Amino acid sequence: VRIMWRLFLPHNFLCFLKSLFYFLFSKKDNLKILFYTSSNFNRGEKNINYFIDPLYNLSLKNKINALVYEEPFLINNKNRSKNYIKADFLLFFILFFRKFLKGSFIERDRRIGAIFFKYFLNNKIENIVVLSNSLTSFFRGAYPNANIYDYQHGVIYSNHNGYIIDKNVPENILKNNIKILLFGKGFKQILSNINTYYEKNSIVLGCCKPLNITHSNNKNYKLVTLQFTDDHTSEENNILFDNLYNYLKNHSNFKFILKHHPRFKNNINDSKLISLPNVSFSKLSLIECFKLCDIHVTAYSTTVFEAACLSIPSVFYSKFKSNIYLDDFNYPVPDSINEVNKNIINFGKIAKEWSKKYYEDLNKDKWIKLMS
Repeated sequence: VRIMWRLFLPHNFLCFLKSLFYFLFSKKDNLKILFYTSSNFNRGEKNINYFIDPLYNLSLKNKINALVYEEPFLINNKNRSKNYIKADFLLFFILFFRKFLKGSFIERDRRIGAIFFKYFLNNKIENIVVLSNSLTSFFRGAYPNANIYDYQHGVIYSNHNGYIIDKNVPENILKNNIKILLFGKGFKQILSNINTYYEKNSIVLGCCKPLNITHSNNKNYKLVTLQFTDDHTSEENNILFDNLYNYLKNHSNFKFILKHHPRFKNNINDSKLISLPNVSFSKLSLIECFKLCDIHVTAYSTTVFEAACLSIPSVFYSKFKSNIYLDDFNYPVPDSINEVNKNIINFGKIAKEWSKKYYEDLNKDKWIKLMS
């Protein structure tokens, strides 16, 4: 309930009014593609969404009519895109009716979708593309005959409960007949080996990879991407914190730039980290941080893949989930910052070659054919 009413806070309210006006009074055209995303994913320069924007712009360029609905990220509402339709009212409607309707989560959201379609949409949409499996039951209720795709936005591994639960496909994917758009063949292989559903219902589309960058000549700067979020319990965040503090303290011969996760909500007190003489925090974009650093350090961030695409090797400061990269992905770089630092260029080449199996270039022809 508290989350729902955040929509009416002063920094959110204007977006809510714009959204209300759109859904009440604007004519909804038939569409080939409707994208749905959270503003949380607008992480690029000028709030670019590197997952959705390339597909959206490619569609428009090829005269495939498309629209993007943007859900507010209520923790921080600063990263809104000027090019997307605000979906604040749609989200409020869903959260409100979830409090009163009975039945399973899937059944409730489908009913809410059907109601919302009747009063506020009433158009035809052929394809719906979401991130993070967002509102798939709602959209299935609103558009029973549409193709619904979930586009990969992070690392998928063998026990990722968004895609696999005890070797079974989650109900929201199975019952809503969701197809998965993947970054590379390596991810399809992982999913298909666990459940045959993904052999037929996943498509290797590729992704928009970060541009090449020029590295700093100062090899003492190392980028640390942090994972302190609500995804973890307080105990887990404290374990990660202790692991990180000890790691930074034990490697005082390097200078580290730390970057918080986009969903960080003061989950830890970082003053103890700042007190270390070899540590500083950065609010620069990820790509700007990459320009300053030549080694990436993390517990298990998806940034391992993004760094590898740029020939930047990664090492792990914690054993918390690093086994994912060793067991599922066979990450080929040694887990020693001192060893890697002695031969950065070579290990960078090894990391980049490894990444090609998982992060393939966006297949533009396949996308156009799929959506046409």
